[in-house]
Amino acid sequence: MKKVIAFFIMTAIVFSFPDISLAAEKKAASAENKVKVYDISLDSIDEIMFKSSKYFNDSQEKKQRLLLDQSKYEREIRKLKKEDSGDGWGNASSISSLYDQLRTSKYNVQVSDITETANLKKQALTAKIEYLKYIGMKLDQELLKNKAEQEKQQNSVGEEKYKRGLISLTQYKEMVTKTNYSDEISEGEKKLQDQIANVKSAVGLKDDDKVQFKEMKDFDLGQLNQINLDKDLEETVKNSKDILLQELKVEHLKTDFVKDRRAISDSEKDLTELKDTVKKNFKKQYEQIDTTTRKVNKSIRAMNDAKRNLDIAKAKYDRGLMSKKDYEDVTVKNMETVNQGKAAEIELQEVFLTYQSFKEGYQGSIGGSAS
Repeated sequence: MKKVIAFFIMTAIVFSFPDISLAAEKKAASAENKVKVYDISLDSIDEIMFKSSKYFNDSQEKKQRLLLDQSKYEREIRKLKKEDSGDGWGNASSISSLYDQLRTSKYNVQVSDITETANLKKQALTAKIEYLKYIGMKLDQELLKNKAEQEKQQNSVGEEKYKRGLISLTQYKEMVTKTNYSDEISEGEKKLQDQIANVKSAVGLKDDDKVQFKEMKDFDLGQLNQINLDKDLEETVKNSKDILLQELKVEHLKTDFVKDRRAISDSEKDLTELKDTVKKNFKKQYEQIDTTTRKVNKSIRAMNDAKRNLDIAKAKYDRGLMSKKDYEDVTVKNMETVNQGKAAEIELQEVFLTYQSFKEGYQGSIGGSAS
């Protein structure tokens, strides 16, 4: 009897294996088919840029090629040293030449590290600005849809009143408007899709990558109070990509076995002039922050007032203290003000990001701003 029971148990286990295997296969297939969705926001763009973007992959490939060149020279030097005759002079000329090439190769790796990191950060700035453009376009599109809905509701009320004889034909014509919002909305949707493609390209994602856009956080005006021109200027000079590269060039010239004193002197002079240029451009960006802040402050204050008006109107409408039409009128009117404030915030955010890019050294050392 025990043998029979054991047989049935073993049979059950054996026949359960295909189910277990099938479940595992389904789970693996499900994981494989699961599409990664990238969250796009000002906070997430840097992470995507430095982990998943095509720009990051390209920079890594370039660095690997340079490191392979460096390794090649190191191997050749070791090989020639090993083959060298007892007096140590047999391959001296070749070894000396290889050391010079190795020195240049190491210099190229250092240049690449500075340049590629700066380029990635600069590309991230471009992506953030494209994201801000998308947010602005989306706000405009939502406002347009609200206007279309308001007009539709107003026309519906007018038609009903006219049918019931509550208003005259003249009053009806004054009340009803026929704005062709549909074409404008359709065109806006197309532009939004195009802008999504622009953002994906700027971030370094593929066309078929899935993305979802996070709402832009309210700009923290407190960040502006923390700006310290002297301290930020010092940090800008310290971090500037162009200054770092010029300093590296001077050091490279100084470590050359045959020193070109004229070239060293010229490079040091260029370095001094470059520092002055960096400071000058940074001060311009500082002035831009100040100008933009004063320009948009009024719009941001009006936006905050409009948000309060919307909250009050909603509370009244929910309690039956305001008609639907009045509520929609208040909504559209205040939403326009909110959108104007958001546009001002976007403008200020862009200028602030550009200011930060100067301070972090990857933008505007020689050229102008990112905008």
